Amino acid sequence: DSDLASVIVALIQVIFTGIAALIMDRAGRKALLIISEPHPDLTWLALASMAIFIAGFAIGWGPIPWLIMSEVIPIRVRGFAGAAVVLSNWGMAFVVTKSFQDMMVGLPWATKPYIPTLFLSYVL
Repeated sequence: DSDLASVIVALIQVIFTGIAALIMDRAGRKALLIISEPHPDLTWLALASMAIFIAGFAIGWGPIPWLIMSEVIPIRVRGFAGAAVVLSNWGMAFVVTKSFQDMMVGLPWATKPYIPTLFLSYVL
């Protein structure tokens, strides 16, 4: 049931984002970013892989860049740079979301478009 799967995915994201908010300063940003690395070994098990990806993202790559953005970007360019960061963040989230269905239908060959998406999410 796709409705149940959507609720499970959202619940996982909310829980792990809350955990990240509580442990971010104590655990350290670098440690959380390393923990949140995607695990491509689980692509054959699409739902479990997606759950692990969402949990990792919600702990590290989801909330931490928003915090770092406000600390690193100078005030004089914060508006433009913040817009670029937000655009790339949501753009990559859109690409991952749109490619997931293709992965579900055509595994294992459908993971190939997903790998460049993961690479681009780290580069941008």
